[in-house]
Amino acid sequence: MELTDERLIEMYRRMLRIRHFDEAVEKLAGRGLVPGAAHLTIGQEAEVVGACMAVRADDYMVGNHRSHGHPIGKGADLKRLMAELMGKSTGVNRGKGGSMHLADFSVGSLGESSIVGSGIPVATGAALAAQMSGDGRVSLCFFGDGASNEGAFHEALNTRR
Repeated sequence: MELTDERLIEMYRRMLRIRHFDEAVEKLAGRGLVPGAAHLTIGQEAEVVGACMAVRADDYMVGNHRSHGHPIGKGADLKRLMAELMGKSTGVNRGKGGSMHLADFSVGSLGESSIVGSGIPVATGAALAAQMSGDGRVSLCFFGDGASNEGAFHEALNTRR
């Protein structure tokens, strides 16, 4: 994939969207307007955007507990994401998922969870489904170093068709 000026500008635009979105979330959470915990993607914008823009728009993606930026990296609608975080029915999950359980199927985001490594089997299952259907999709999974100590990580590595 060639990094044209247009592509680089879009990458930078998405990194700024993530940063500004999470700065707004931080302010709203401080005022008590975001129910539950709000774990931010601040400082991880580049790795999120780089990975998300390396896959196709219809490819699958699973985030981790610092997941606001993941659907934004795939091009999700900011208004619907913010509505979700604020518990509004116009959110991507009708206000029921909140900050740590975003899923926006319109951009291939299968969801996130605060459980360490729990997205790995979800991403593996999506990849297996894509392989079996032959649709050429791939599955992108974000997780931290602690997740590599979880059984789900090792089980996913051993999944075969």
